Amino acid sequence: MEDKVKNEVRDVEENKAGKSEESSDDFIIEGMDIVRTFKMGEVHVRALGGVNVKIRRGEFIAIMGPSGSGKTTLLNQLGLLDTPNSGKIIIDGTDTSSMSDREKGKFRLHNLGYVFQDYALLPELNASENVYISLMMQGKSKEEYEVAASDILTAVGLGDRIQQLPSKMSGGQQQRVSIARSLAHSPRVLFADEPCANLDSQTSKEVLDLFQKFNKTKGQTIVMVTHEGWHAEYADRVIKLKDGLVES
Repeated sequence: MEDKVKNEVRDVEENKAGKSEESSDDFIIEGMDIVRTFKMGEVHVRALGGVNVKIRRGEFIAIMGPSGSGKTTLLNQLGLLDTPNSGKIIIDGTDTSSMSDREKGKFRLHNLGYVFQDYALLPELNASENVYISLMMQGKSKEEYEVAASDILTAVGLGDRIQQLPSKMSGGQQQRVSIARSLAHSPRVLFADEPCANLDSQTSKEVLDLFQKFNKTKGQTIVMVTHEGWHAEYADRVIKLKDGLVES
């Protein structure tokens, strides 16, 4: 009888311990010992010196640090826009370190979204076309990609601007198109590199409110580089870098 009680207590304690520990399934991104160096003339510059990060599903993460700390470099590694010298990046259970450039390109197209500070819109295409071009590349039908573009542009407040060219839009509107493009295919992770750098305070707030809306209502995982403290207040957690290392 005593042994039975001891076993039951042990089982309860083990169950509690198991529930308190986070498994790899809880994380959509795991970066392990990421090292990235660049050659400038005869000098090798270390941008990242063995960074370890874990990002949970549905988290809104801000990456911060002084100029030259490695913020954008880290974003580019996690977003598969660049390749580390060593280390490993796992996205939603997929080890990307063994992927070829072609495989990474296909993975990015179907699974990841990007927002840059310069909008990166094609000037000869209207808002809808800028949004659905990546959906066309995924092989969606004309009806599918046109409906998806219309729906996401409406969601970001541009339902009345679908046929407008970028040159007819304000900077904030162009960034909204960029956000719509990045979200149209429901990416597993949205990466944003200084998305408000070219915007005034009010427009920046509108863009960040959009990020927060999709994060809270859709569970969209967002990884954003910023140098503004008030931008980071929108995030669930801040990763601070200094000299290519995680400071906190």
